[in-house]
Amino acid sequence: MSWSIGIDFGTSRSAGAVGELDPRRLAPDQSGRKVAPIMAPSVAPLEIEGNRWIPSMVLLTPDGQLTVGAAADNLAGVHPDRLERTPKRSLGTPAPLLLGGEPVDARDAAAAVIRSIVAEGRLRHGGDPAGCIITHPVRWAGVRRKALVEAAQRAGLEKVDLVDEPVAAAIHYASEHVEMGAHVGVYDLGGGTFDTALLQRTASGFEVVGVPGGDENIGGEDFDHRLFRYFGQCLAEVDEDLWDQMMTSEDRKWKRAALDLLVQARRAKEALSSYTSTQVFVPVADRDIVVNRSQFEAMIIDDVERTV
Repeated sequence: MSWSIGIDFGTSRSAGAVGELDPRRLAPDQSGRKVAPIMAPSVAPLEIEGNRWIPSMVLLTPDGQLTVGAAADNLAGVHPDRLERTPKRSLGTPAPLLLGGEPVDARDAAAAVIRSIVAEGRLRHGGDPAGCIITHPVRWAGVRRKALVEAAQRAGLEKVDLVDEPVAAAIHYASEHVEMGAHVGVYDLGGGTFDTALLQRTASGFEVVGVPGGDENIGGEDFDHRLFRYFGQCLAEVDEDLWDQMMTSEDRKWKRAALDLLVQARRAKEALSSYTSTQVFVPVADRDIVVNRSQFEAMIIDDVERTV
């Protein structure tokens, strides 16, 4: 049975879906102004190791293997200097990633993430996909789109179509909720980028109204780092040398401590979505740090206001 795959290659997390669909149904026409209505109803999300997403991180092992997702996350504590949490942000840029001091082409890092998702599709459906759709930030220009296609090709995919992330989101939502002639606005604040677009439903599908917008430098990862720096300030007030070691030392102990604190920051951010305050424990300092939602909102308010 012929099958195709759709991949949401995100800054922090990536996911895939498979089904009997024609990738052209989501591709814009040559004018870039129209897209077809919806994907086939038989499309189903891929589950990888029990989850519908994988971390987008990659890690280069000492023997030169690129590991991705949960495997990379598990090895991060052993080789913190060989980890790249957000390879998507480097796609289409001239400088390579430096993992453990070794240069890695960002396209190869992205290909490793894409390959792992496609491998799950092959495992479940057999053979190679007939086509592939990959989403990307709306503001990506030709160089970065080309790099994404090349990454997919390095992952073994031959036929690749690209779709703006807000367009794909609007199509999914609009299949049941948007009347003919009505408009839908997409506000997509993701892990590493912010995208927005306004679409109108027409008889032939959807038409982009105006110019899509966004910001490639605002996302959940940035919010994580704001909390990370706040925790660092709290540590520095008690032991400035300890914080300096975490930020500058090449010793694996301190690199691991900094990585663990960043993970704590991400978990604290997620907890503050549901609770008014949360607490983290920093083992290397033997200290608890409390942060509340109001403090966190003050840290990110300038970023959020840039999106509205």
